[in-house]
Amino acid sequence: MKYLALLLLVAAIGVQTRAPENLPKFEHGVRNIIEKLKHGDNNLPLMLPSLLPLKIQPTTTTYRAFTMNVSELTVQGLDHLQVDWVRASVPERALVDLAVSLAVSVPSTIVATADKYHLKGSILAIPIDAEGAFRAEINNLKAVAIVNLSRRGSGTIVADIHLDFSADVEVHLDRAGTLINKVVNSTLRDLLSDSDSVIFTNAKQVVTTMVNEYLRPYTPSQLIRIVEKEG
Repeated sequence: MKYLALLLLVAAIGVQTRAPENLPKFEHGVRNIIEKLKHGDNNLPLMLPSLLPLKIQPTTTTYRAFTMNVSELTVQGLDHLQVDWVRASVPERALVDLAVSLAVSVPSTIVATADKYHLKGSILAIPIDAEGAFRAEINNLKAVAIVNLSRRGSGTIVADIHLDFSADVEVHLDRAGTLINKVVNSTLRDLLSDSDSVIFTNAKQVVTTMVNEYLRPYTPSQLIRIVEKEG
């Protein structure tokens, strides 16, 4: 329901934002670039991360009495990613030079693996100190992202980001035991139902870091021109 509500809200915002503020060629360019990334095409005007597979930086998640560190994640299955819609505009807002909103979904299974996780703390008053290989299977992923970009010096950075997503996720922690895996998955389901939870905070940080890394070399106006050529 949260996903649908946000989708309708952003769609309404998109309807209210008319040309010439709208950037239809930019929107088509975003779609085309994602299609190329899905199929491993490296002949792109921007230095962007491959989706075959996608590599995600190591993460740390702290929740209540435990902390879990996960080494670099390898994400497989994004070649089936679908772009449901894209909205882009140059808003009349201070500190925002380019606003991009998009909705994506993946109808098939995504598999995320890492060579090592380290889980430490306590769950149900039971002390835990486990490490091993990490694996997660993600199904029915739907996501909406609203990213506001601003110029910083000679480049572009994220001014603010709103992210909402839903998915069915099953995690397997090697060497953690059946009970701990059950508790971790139950906790994960609870966190995914709360858009203010640490899961969403971590996801925003990951997206912000990646966007800043790849878009920093370009000003917003340069970025618009480059992407429009792909439209």
